[in-house]
Amino acid sequence: MKTDTSSAASLAYLRNRVFKNTIADLWKNGRLRLFVALFCCMVFWVGMFGLFLGGFEFVETFKLTDEIYEYLFGLFFLTLFVMLGVSTGIIIYAGLFHGREASWLMTQPPREDRIFAHKFVESIGFAGWGVLLLGSPVLVAYGISVKAGLAYYLTIVPLLIAFVGLPGGLGASVAILIGYIVPRRPKTILAVVSCILIILIGRFTWNLVRTPGDALTPDWMDNLLGRLAFTRHPLLPSRWMAQAVVGLSHNRIGNGLFYFLVIASNAAMAYLVATWVAFRLLREAFCRAQGERSSRKRRQTHGLDQLIHTVFSFLSRPVQLLIVKDARCFLRDPAQWSQFLIFFGLLAAYFMNIRKFSTNLESPVWRNLVSYLNLSVTALLLATFTSRFIFPMMSLEGRNAWMLNLLPVRRSQILWGKFAFSASLSLFASESLLMISDIQLRLEPILITVHAILMAVICLGLSAISVGLGARLPNYRESDPSKIAAGFGGTLNLVVSLLFLMITIGAVALPCHLYFVGIDTGGAGFQRISSTWTFDQFQRWLGVGVGISVFMGIVSVLVPIRMGLSALENQEF
Repeated sequence: MKTDTSSAASLAYLRNRVFKNTIADLWKNGRLRLFVALFCCMVFWVGMFGLFLGGFEFVETFKLTDEIYEYLFGLFFLTLFVMLGVSTGIIIYAGLFHGREASWLMTQPPREDRIFAHKFVESIGFAGWGVLLLGSPVLVAYGISVKAGLAYYLTIVPLLIAFVGLPGGLGASVAILIGYIVPRRPKTILAVVSCILIILIGRFTWNLVRTPGDALTPDWMDNLLGRLAFTRHPLLPSRWMAQAVVGLSHNRIGNGLFYFLVIASNAAMAYLVATWVAFRLLREAFCRAQGERSSRKRRQTHGLDQLIHTVFSFLSRPVQLLIVKDARCFLRDPAQWSQFLIFFGLLAAYFMNIRKFSTNLESPVWRNLVSYLNLSVTALLLATFTSRFIFPMMSLEGRNAWMLNLLPVRRSQILWGKFAFSASLSLFASESLLMISDIQLRLEPILITVHAILMAVICLGLSAISVGLGARLPNYRESDPSKIAAGFGGTLNLVVSLLFLMITIGAVALPCHLYFVGIDTGGAGFQRISSTWTFDQFQRWLGVGVGISVFMGIVSVLVPIRMGLSALENQEF
């Protein structure tokens, strides 16, 4: 018992010391990175707060306010529950079965449950800050809209912390069981889970789209709430969270604290179950994960190889082979293609049914506004994707540089291969989504053409920024792409990408908006600008905007790529 207690204390000391050293090193050598990250978090928090505050003010216009809030919070926390369970499970699996620290700890005196507890705290820390960043603006905005008391604001953070522990414990138990039962096929399990989630999300989205009645009418709202009734099942943790939030916000302290204790007790139980599973199975699961090999033969993808060689026939043979390698790595990693498919699939479902969701699409100004909002959402999603998956690619190649240097391939070809792979994938997905949106909105051919040009510029620019900065600011010491993307280079890449999007989209969207608003309002408020424009003058201003966007696209391709090429050629591996 004394040895077990000392082991727990040693692991706690190790965790605290590593955390303090990380913070001290960040403050000493990475203040710019820290301030940029804090600024981005602040902007995200304020944006989320403003968005949800306006949404809650809209919900206040309905009479059944509390009931609607329970439905909304039930759906919100159910989504968080699933995301937290999957993400925590992935982090736990990677940390226990593929982490160097876990391999070292397995040779030391601490018991398996103590090792699991040590890694569990780290995983919950990684997942918890995201929940706080995403959930706190929602709950604060709700509290302001319903004029909640002080007790409500004091319980927001403890409530979110207790909620994080429940899906975290369940996800950790599942991760250990996967390592024990199918130790060499975790990606297959992740792919199956991703497909199931895609099917469920697609079916749920389709049911929402087919809600009877005109959008935002009382009948439509009643039918929509009926389709969301499953989120109010009494055994779902999302229902407990909804009851706790609504109860505390209306000063029903007893009811709110009751559900808070229900969540906390179930989270503690989930942690105890995960600890027991780790104590019984972790060491054997670890040995299986390290020693066994799958007997499954990997399927060859000759069709994909031939397609890439055909599409990129204008490139040299070595660059084509590098693109084939990147495409195979992308398809073999469900963490990449599943997220890509889920987010872009949801956008495609929305764009295909956009006329069902929108009620003012007969107005040219609304069609124009919605079209640029759809373009902006697609571009933001693409910026997130390139920052998360494309930026770390050059850093991950650093560990294999000894092999690449032996091949008859110049380093510049490696960089251009990454760019070609990212640009082609981005162009196919983004242009397809944009065409669906513009056709559903019945835009004029000239605007569809302008949008297609603008999206092509965005795809090429974002790909070049991620590839170029990825080569200029690599992190060869880290093998986890998520940590590379979350570092200083990844944060700077995302900030530069967002600035690029603001300029390129704004240069084209502004003249379109002024022109259509001037027509729709008869010049009111735009008498000196848009009301005096003829269509030919509008075309000239639109051409100027497109020219600015194309120029920014050229700069965003040439400058980062040249920076990356220079850094890569001078890099010593």
